[in-house]
Amino acid sequence: MKAKILQFPVRRALVSPLAQINILESRLGELEAEIALCTRDRHFIDKVLSENEAEMLGVIKELAKLRRIDA
Repeated sequence: MKAKILQFPVRRALVSPLAQINILESRLGELEAEIALCTRDRHFIDKVLSENEAEMLGVIKELAKLRRIDA
């Protein structure tokens, strides 16, 4: 008895140029949305980092004052 072996599909189904355009335009929209989200997140992160750096400088200055007083 010979086993039935399924052939691996090596050819893709042909996609019409219009379908390719629709697929690519859809992907472009997804990428634009992702870039917008990442840009918004980056601006938020930059703001938080800037605020944290400013607060750290204030804490370091306060610590320097206190240590000089206690020394």
